[in-house]
Amino acid sequence: MLHKTFDMKNLIILLFLLLTFESCTKMEMAEPTNEEVFYVCEIMGIVPPDYGGIGAIVSFNGVTTQTDQRGIYRFNEVKVSSKHNLIRIVKEGYYEDVRVFMTDRPAIIKIRSGLNKKSCGGGFNAFNGSDRQGNKYSYTFLPNSIVLESGISYTSFVDLCSEYIDPRDNKSIVGNFVGYDLNNKPFKLRPLGVISLEMMGVGGQNIRMAEGKTISLSVEIPDDMLSESPTSIILWYFDFNSGYWREGGIAIRDGSKYKANVSKVGYWGFHLAREAVIISGNTVLADGNPVYHPSDINYVQGLSPFFNYETTNFDGSFKEWAPKDENLGIRFNYGGTTHKADVTKCGQECKLGDIKLSIVFNKTITGAVVDCKSNPVKSGYIKRRSNFSDEVYVPVVNGRFNDNVYWNIIGTVASYYPIDIDNNQESKPTHAPVSGPADIGTIIACNR
Repeated sequence: MLHKTFDMKNLIILLFLLLTFESCTKMEMAEPTNEEVFYVCEIMGIVPPDYGGIGAIVSFNGVTTQTDQRGIYRFNEVKVSSKHNLIRIVKEGYYEDVRVFMTDRPAIIKIRSGLNKKSCGGGFNAFNGSDRQGNKYSYTFLPNSIVLESGISYTSFVDLCSEYIDPRDNKSIVGNFVGYDLNNKPFKLRPLGVISLEMMGVGGQNIRMAEGKTISLSVEIPDDMLSESPTSIILWYFDFNSGYWREGGIAIRDGSKYKANVSKVGYWGFHLAREAVIISGNTVLADGNPVYHPSDINYVQGLSPFFNYETTNFDGSFKEWAPKDENLGIRFNYGGTTHKADVTKCGQECKLGDIKLSIVFNKTITGAVVDCKSNPVKSGYIKRRSNFSDEVYVPVVNGRFNDNVYWNIIGTVASYYPIDIDNNQESKPTHAPVSGPADIGTIIACNR
């Protein structure tokens, strides 16, 4: 009997050790932590010119810069939080844009966004109210429903700007598709419709909706999204202070439209929502080398991708919110070809480590960039052109750049245009064959 008891004890100990060893080998799960860490990073953002990107004012942590003629801006050697960072972009005649991001390492961070041009002229008399019925969206302000900030009734002219934003146009939608519900729980969002409303009184007076008064909204659901549109959906408003969407009510589906009542103007989104967790990792090539060209990150759920609309950074790293307990997939789109890497489901914060992308051909082109005085360019980028890909922008960091080329066509030559943002200088291109790895030497960003 003593012998059997001893064997049973040893068996229990052995099973415990095996389970402990197995749990230690599963490195994708990270222990949740509230500790905030700051890293010194480079930031390069792009606001396409056709989205109001030229001459926009960009702010980050009290530092302000401006986009150039291609809509590009840089912040060099700035402290970036592991938990929450906010980029704010403004331009006269456009709605403000805000993007949030985080990092788990020193990185060359990429931010992409867009500005929406204000569509004003839909003014009305507050005493009478307004009822606009359009194809994509509609709104109704009841008579005598608007007051001054002080609460005094306002019955004069209301200057109203309103806009329907296509839910598939990721550059036009403010924020990063992350929202918090009433319990302050994070969610990943997929828009089915977005409306922006902005109003002011005569002479720029600040006005608002009166207590207990609402605006009736409706938005048309795109045909290709009708099949996944539930009978009711959470309504979200955008918080420009935090950069996140906030739960703001419920919208009811009526045929091909969602309808809701809201208590204030602003950005209102009719979004599908999935509870979210943080994921982080690094995309690499099959040989382990970095992917210098940013990859699109989409979250795949059966036949209906839950698009994230984000990209990895210029050094292949990423840290962001993803749907909890969902099949995650990274989709790398380049030159019309999609490469993919499927990763594990995440029930809590996941550190995914290196994720290898199935890219057969890759060549790295490197070089140095100096200014008119032969000093290394600190704030600049390379514009690369070729016959086999879209125009690509590559950051210059500490006077050097790294570029990946993913096609293998004999005799192909790429043109590299160096741009020095600080000194507003650009020179003629340097041409380089892309049939193999190459260091094209030193090129000068100087138009003299």
